[in-house]
Amino acid sequence: MNIKLNEKYKSLLTNIDITLPNFTIISGINGAGKSHFLSAISQNIVVVTDEHGNEINPKRYVNSGSLTPNESYQIGRENLTSEISAAWYTIQNYHQQKITNPHLTIEQHLQKNIFHANVLYRVLYLSEKDAIQELTLEDIGEYYPIDQVQDIDIFHQNFSTIFKRYFDKQDDNYYNQYLNDNKKIKKRYLTEGNFLKRYGPPPWEFVNRIFEEADIGYSISHPLEGNRDVPFHFKLVNKINGVNVNFNDLSSGEKVLMSLTLALYNAKQNIAFPSLLLLDEPDAPLHPSMAKKLLDVIQNVFVDERGVRVIMTTHSPSTIAMAPEDALYVMQKEEPRIEKRSKEQIMKLLTFGIPSFSIYTDSTRQVFVESEYDEYFYKKVYLKLKKDYRSDKSLNFISSGLTKNDSGNCDQVKLLVNRLTKNGNQTIYGIIDWDKRNNGNDKIHVLGLNQRYSLENYIFDPLILANFLLREAIVDNSYFNLEENEISSDFKRFSQNKLQNVADIVLGDISKAIRPTDSAKKVVKYYGELAIDIPIWFLHHDGHELLKKIKEIYKPLESYKKLIHNVIDKVINENPEFISMDIFNLLQDLHD
Repeated sequence: MNIKLNEKYKSLLTNIDITLPNFTIISGINGAGKSHFLSAISQNIVVVTDEHGNEINPKRYVNSGSLTPNESYQIGRENLTSEISAAWYTIQNYHQQKITNPHLTIEQHLQKNIFHANVLYRVLYLSEKDAIQELTLEDIGEYYPIDQVQDIDIFHQNFSTIFKRYFDKQDDNYYNQYLNDNKKIKKRYLTEGNFLKRYGPPPWEFVNRIFEEADIGYSISHPLEGNRDVPFHFKLVNKINGVNVNFNDLSSGEKVLMSLTLALYNAKQNIAFPSLLLLDEPDAPLHPSMAKKLLDVIQNVFVDERGVRVIMTTHSPSTIAMAPEDALYVMQKEEPRIEKRSKEQIMKLLTFGIPSFSIYTDSTRQVFVESEYDEYFYKKVYLKLKKDYRSDKSLNFISSGLTKNDSGNCDQVKLLVNRLTKNGNQTIYGIIDWDKRNNGNDKIHVLGLNQRYSLENYIFDPLILANFLLREAIVDNSYFNLEENEISSDFKRFSQNKLQNVADIVLGDISKAIRPTDSAKKVVKYYGELAIDIPIWFLHHDGHELLKKIKEIYKPLESYKKLIHNVIDKVINENPEFISMDIFNLLQDLHD
């Protein structure tokens, strides 16, 4: 995007003409003019155009103070009834106006109310009528789209409305089915499968899943928990103590994170996003460990998924350390006012004159890992194991990237840890895979050093994989020579010999695909005081290639969009006994 300023504005006294990337992060000392620059853009004093010379609009300016989720409100069954009546009135009004204006078309009439136009077009599609003016009040009531809401801000929510509508539709459908099946009163209803096909799964399940992935510490209430005839009021629920919380009661940092989480949800809905988003120090109230989540949402949701251009300002060295290199610029008082700089240059600028000593009272150690699923794995495993660590320290895991590339993201982990440590942060650590080549130091810890190739070799351990295959009915219990009544949850009660036999069957399947030349084995130990023999060829095989082979052998695994998350949630989280002692010891070392 091209930036041009041809007139004076506050501290911006000289012309600016520069081309910036679609995601730009501007830093600099206080008084350099960063906030004035964003303000000038929002007021169209600074002109921003795309590569074709077209001005980029609409724009949206926000700072950490304005990143505040809107409070929820009560919604009753009568709200939907009122909206259905309003849509029906739009059609009736058209027929009345048609009397005095015979040439009026329904399309012209609906231009006056875009919201109702969208509703009626969706109802028309589902009803299979030929024209909107043929729709009846019953048609609108039956096919009214539950997710159609008035335009809301991308950082806001309308959950009370959407949840209550879904619940009422579902409740009415159950009632109609009851009348039809039990009272022999003819009522139209949808089978459970057709209801899901039309309306999708309960929206609160989707929202809770996004909240879980965002790891913000809250879940949400939903109408099933209340009385059907009582107005529904959406609430946040603290996952630790179960207390209901209003949005206004969140801390400033939690409000920023919640706003970003709502943006994640809204990105999946039919909600208009601005073309240019101006973020004035949105990371100011955030703990450094949360800044990475902020950057990920901006890059992946706003820029990549929705095509929004973003200009963000920051004073935080940790945010700069985790930001993409090509996004970084500095604003300064002298010419040139905006200039491309490296991470090292910007962090030196931000920490200039600060003595290189610190008093560390934070007992939390920030641990960078290679990818999003590494972060997910370590967080889940740590929750299961931390009761056994006698330490006043706690660990917080942060992804250095969304996915691993061909060589992993170990270089990115090393870079982040070294830069942040160099700038005085002594609570920063990293975990990288062994990959049969990596070595560690007091800050960089290596998973499976001389033991297993990568994290995949642990996640798809033969016992864990076998348990998942049985649990998901990809194979039956006879495949592992189990008794007819033995299921996946019985694994933790099996003898060591029985588990060895199960592992050997899985290893035999994989061996046929990999065709190893060495049959040497090694004893591996697990958290549940179990030990079995596993071939070295399995332990040392490239983890990415191993996963590909496993999917080829057990074809149904290819249908899982997030296979690793599924294995973690359904097996490792439920059976911590099968966590390798390598991982337990690694996390112990990070505490020491």
